[in-house]
Amino acid sequence: MRGWPPDRMAEAVRAAGVDILVILAGRYDPVAWPVAALQPAPVQIAFHDTATSGMAAFDYLVTDAVLSPRNADERAVERYLRLPSFPLHELPADIPAVAPLPALAAGHVTFGSLNNSAKLNDRVLALWARTLAAVPGSRLLIKAPMLASRRLIERIRICFAEAGVGPERLDLIGGYLHAHRDLLSLYDRIDIGLDTFPYSGGMTTFEAMCQGVPVVTLADRFMVGRWGATLAIHAGHPDLVARSEDEFVAIARRLAGDLPALAERRARLRRDFLTSPLFDARLKARHLERAYRHMVRGL
Repeated sequence: MRGWPPDRMAEAVRAAGVDILVILAGRYDPVAWPVAALQPAPVQIAFHDTATSGMAAFDYLVTDAVLSPRNADERAVERYLRLPSFPLHELPADIPAVAPLPALAAGHVTFGSLNNSAKLNDRVLALWARTLAAVPGSRLLIKAPMLASRRLIERIRICFAEAGVGPERLDLIGGYLHAHRDLLSLYDRIDIGLDTFPYSGGMTTFEAMCQGVPVVTLADRFMVGRWGATLAIHAGHPDLVARSEDEFVAIARRLAGDLPALAERRARLRRDFLTSPLFDARLKARHLERAYRHMVRGL
């Protein structure tokens, strides 16, 4: 149906007698939501979205109990379909081997983030600066294409200077890398990842952990800020999840203060992910099938 207008696509869905229409990542697709708005199926699901669609045409939003806890402030137009765990991943085909803990050779701990620079708001930078100040001698590596901007670099340096962290402790890398493998290899230089908020890392956090880099994450109020938390918890590392900014700093300081334990965690993080529900596609399919059967009982 590539290139079809929404009304033609909706009519094709109706003609096929579809019971459940699953819209994948609709907020990133300019056609998907107009089709859903025409309600061509009796049950419609928003799947792989980071928040409510805000559209009454959707019946369910797929999530899990970490992303959307029952006592959360966030509200959705859709009913939450909470799976036992939501994210499902596989290792990138070109993923390099996990390198030894760089702090053992460097003599200092390196924190790091490869998140989109749009997530580097003032609160994030201030918290990261507090974290470096709490770990004497530590450094921070940030890689983002927009770090080619002098204005952004200066903004970051000023923020860290206010916390007593000099520019010599910051490795700011801009521009693009030609291969995904080269990006993943940057984790060979990072001991501990620092997550962003209120929009947390998703694939970036997943890739960091699969390269052996534990990511300290702040479980924010909304679904979009809890992806790091659901990844860490379902991989068996709930101790990486902070509930406050003070706890974020404390977790980072604890990890940095025990290099043997950090090296041991680095060696097993990928295995922990591979053996977790995050990689169990068959189990995830069973969970969804049971949910789909429940949805169509009243049709």
